[in-house]
Amino acid sequence: MCKPKTFTVIGCGKLGKTIAKLLMQNGLELRGIYNHTQEGCLKAQQYLNLPDEKIFTDIHTLPKADAILITVPDDVIESTAKKLPDSKKHSIVIHFSGAKTLSVLEPARKKGYQIASLHPVKSFSHPDLAVQNFPGTLCGFSGNNDAYTIVSKLFSNTGAQLFKIADDDKTLYHAACCFAANYSVVIAFAAEKLLERTGIDRETANQIVLNLLSGTIQNIQSLGIEKSLTGPIQRRDHSTIAAHIDVLAAKGEKFLELYKAAEKVACDMLE
Repeated sequence: MCKPKTFTVIGCGKLGKTIAKLLMQNGLELRGIYNHTQEGCLKAQQYLNLPDEKIFTDIHTLPKADAILITVPDDVIESTAKKLPDSKKHSIVIHFSGAKTLSVLEPARKKGYQIASLHPVKSFSHPDLAVQNFPGTLCGFSGNNDAYTIVSKLFSNTGAQLFKIADDDKTLYHAACCFAANYSVVIAFAAEKLLERTGIDRETANQIVLNLLSGTIQNIQSLGIEKSLTGPIQRRDHSTIAAHIDVLAAKGEKFLELYKAAEKVACDMLE
């Protein structure tokens, strides 16, 4: 297949709207969008400034396109793929889940589609910001070499940086991404709440956490992860660490086990 020129989007959440806008800005024709709720369709229509004829409330009526982008929740990717019509022009179907393998697109493959998955390692909490900051985004790709060529061409002008991930490793890969994105937020939340327990107001507590996280990110960027541990862990100040654990236990803090688990991993890093 030459560079895809047309695409459709199934699933009009933040991810779907972001990807659609990116590709439209880079000259591709969005032939239609589908969402299982009319409200979702209307919001996407407004965001993408689409005419009524490109809004579809029946997935079976979506027009044919070079690429079909499935941006629905993970648990309904497979059932969505089953609803696609048989392919007569060798279109490619792409899902954007970080955890799901290509097996969820097997129904589409059996209907004659090329299949692939692409997982942008990025937060899509706000579509406009995601579009603005997308250039340079690393995107985990799974699929065969032909699919890689097609997807690379599809996203060639978006600034996406594709890297290959073995399909069998997708779940482990996604767990790692969740550690970096979601659980760093959990650690920040725990730190902020513990600071508030000492009587520090929330605004100050939040700023303390942000300052520490910012400094840590700078250290990781300049020194690498393994060399960025600081404080009592790095100094091997066992009495201070023990005091932390004691005070968390004495106050019945729910973050005790989280602290102990993180402390164990930190100690292993120093060995």
